[in-house]
Amino acid sequence: MSEKIIVIGAGASGLMLARKLSAAGKTIEIVEARNRVGGRILTIHDDKMSMRIEAGAEFIHGKQSLTLQLLKEANLSYYPIDGTMMNATNPHHHEQSDVIEHEKLLVRKLKELQTDTSVQQFLDLYFQDSKYDSFRKSIEGYVQGYDLADLRLASAFALRNEWIKEDDDDFRIEKGYGALMDFLKTESLNAGCSFHLNTIIRSIQWEPNAVKLISHDQKIFIGERAVITIPIGILQTGPANPAFIEFTPALPVKLSAARAMGYGQVIKFVLEFNDAFWENKKIVGNEIMKNLGFVFSQAAIPTWWTQSPVKTPILTGWFGGPKVNQLKGLNDEGLMQLAIDSLSKIFKIDHAVLIELLIGYRVFNWAADDFTAGGYAYSSLDKQAHLAELTTATANTIFFAGEALIWGPSVGTVEGALLSGDNTAEQILRS
Repeated sequence: MSEKIIVIGAGASGLMLARKLSAAGKTIEIVEARNRVGGRILTIHDDKMSMRIEAGAEFIHGKQSLTLQLLKEANLSYYPIDGTMMNATNPHHHEQSDVIEHEKLLVRKLKELQTDTSVQQFLDLYFQDSKYDSFRKSIEGYVQGYDLADLRLASAFALRNEWIKEDDDDFRIEKGYGALMDFLKTESLNAGCSFHLNTIIRSIQWEPNAVKLISHDQKIFIGERAVITIPIGILQTGPANPAFIEFTPALPVKLSAARAMGYGQVIKFVLEFNDAFWENKKIVGNEIMKNLGFVFSQAAIPTWWTQSPVKTPILTGWFGGPKVNQLKGLNDEGLMQLAIDSLSKIFKIDHAVLIELLIGYRVFNWAADDFTAGGYAYSSLDKQAHLAELTTATANTIFFAGEALIWGPSVGTVEGALLSGDNTAEQILRS
């Protein structure tokens, strides 16, 4: 009989690992706290919306080789995103060429760095002069909003790696990321993997080559090894969180490394209107935005995008970074008030007009979700040492994987999660 490996978490990393190990003849059981697979990937087909929406991961960032390989295997098509980038931080909107204005200056200064430093220290070193105020705000908005990072902890070298990569095109999957997760689940099932949903693992008792996992409802899972693929944010919490796992014997060095990793917060909004009002001169006047892709602002919910090149009156709002902690306790109605207020300021439209145009909305507060405790990881200054600790197995018995446990620009992405799952599967097969 083949050895049994218990995988905690049926997100991208856990599914990738399960698929590979099941195909290699291992007996795999996946235990998942939610009633579905995918984790922070959730494609929703809502009757109130004109097209499928993505609650979590939405974009393929660049030509990510493993993601694209899997899409090919699954016969899933994808397409490049499109549309104009607009800056609404000043009284008059204007186009910008990238998500950070004056990116060439940024890259040049980042290349001058000889040793890594925090993004905050980098900005203080090179861009203290008041003439850089707008530039600083652009960088701060990107690092906090896109990377979800704390400026005081985020690595400037990691930011440099993001900006000097050759391919920066973004894509969407035609049927949504959920279709890729369904493919991995089906492949795993066909290879003999079993799934246990609605099952929250609360404790792991282990010794070399033996694990005993106990769930919230006292179900017991026994095997030779366990792979923990839950978000790093859960490992940063404590027993009060219903998804936190207690290890016996304890793993203080592992948990200390996990708590030192960068992990950010995010709330996502999806609003559909009965009209693409940003293209309607009768509504927005001279601030009309034809072929809008992204709009960046200093509003409470600062970043919004359309589904371009798909024509639909849907706007997606994105609020990420440390500031999320101040608002994550609000209910959906309170958060929607902030969203409408933000759109009112960006497009200079009265609240009442926006409410009248609104036909449906969803709020996805990942920061308040017990099973994610946030959005995704970012590269902190001292990440390499903690990464080395977490990617080293304990007694060849306890393994960790996930989007946080990868080095390079793929950290925090679906590609990173898939790579980590693949890498961990290889590690287990080699051992």
